[in-house]
Amino acid sequence: MRLLRVLLVLLPFFGQAQSYDSVAWSHAALSEVYWPKAASPSVPFQFTAVFTLAEKQLKSGRTLHEHFYVEPRWIRSQSFVADSLRDLYLPLAQLYFDWYELEARKAQEVINTARTSGPSIVTGLKERADQYVEHIRTITEEGKNTVEMQKMRQYIDSALNATPRIDVPEWKEERFGLGFDLGSGASAFYGNLQNYFGAVSGYALGGGFHIHPFYLDIRLLAAETQSKLGFTQEDFKFTDSSRLQLRQASLNVGVRLFNHPKWAVVPFLGFTTFRIINRDEPKASLYGKGPASVNLEGGLLAEWRFLPVYQNNQLLFSMKLIFRTSYAITNYLYSIDGSTLKFQIGIGFNVNEIRNIAPGEN
Repeated sequence: MRLLRVLLVLLPFFGQAQSYDSVAWSHAALSEVYWPKAASPSVPFQFTAVFTLAEKQLKSGRTLHEHFYVEPRWIRSQSFVADSLRDLYLPLAQLYFDWYELEARKAQEVINTARTSGPSIVTGLKERADQYVEHIRTITEEGKNTVEMQKMRQYIDSALNATPRIDVPEWKEERFGLGFDLGSGASAFYGNLQNYFGAVSGYALGGGFHIHPFYLDIRLLAAETQSKLGFTQEDFKFTDSSRLQLRQASLNVGVRLFNHPKWAVVPFLGFTTFRIINRDEPKASLYGKGPASVNLEGGLLAEWRFLPVYQNNQLLFSMKLIFRTSYAITNYLYSIDGSTLKFQIGIGFNVNEIRNIAPGEN
């Protein structure tokens, strides 16, 4: 999911800024490129820069990060300097550009750790930068006061060193998350149940929601089989050759032990239903309605997460593989007792709430 697909330039002349020849910041960016010549002797120097905000993709290890990225850009088409004054004004222009970069890094730190959107954070950023640029211009007497230029140079260099640019911060998983998976499963029956049904396999699907460390797991395993013995109870029956559908649904609560960004193990305990639908009977028939019994169930769920996609200090999307095994004491309608051992495998996705870790935070 991308919140922005296009570059946003935080200036009223957005449409024009895209056509300008802009230059990214570096420690010597303005001394290494061509400057247009001043059009008038009365205005020998002009520096123009903007801030850009984009949603950037960056591959870090095996994680794809999609995040807001703010940076300053020098607008060459709106900047100029007289040839005879290049040695005076280019160091001053670099100070201006360095301050723009410092403001961008500070804004990036806030973007990396805030829950609000990137555009709201950078509102007013250019105005604040321009105010300090005017301060630099005044105290350095437009670059003519070499003592103040040296002091300002040392101050900005120190500030830049103390504010490194962190485009992809470290993150930690927060309390909330959910997921879904689809796959296949199998059931083996023991006790009196195995006299009626052989082992079955079919499709399985499931979903889960966690509030760390607790995990709510919902499952369905559906399979078709043929009965080995006939059964009758009140208005439900099947013969020894009926085509049946077995549906086993589960609702369990577990604890996410050994939780890791790439994997988790969840022991759980809860309830499962055992339902038989006689497919040889018409759907409207009382004999085919499919009564269910409720039983206790316990087991273990393991999941492995891969292909994570990080999204703007809010969510982490990832694919997952799951393996689940469970055991239930099964007593169907208090008439057919036994137990059930289930296995499920599946593939799906997880969505987890995350929080970026600020510099220096554990």
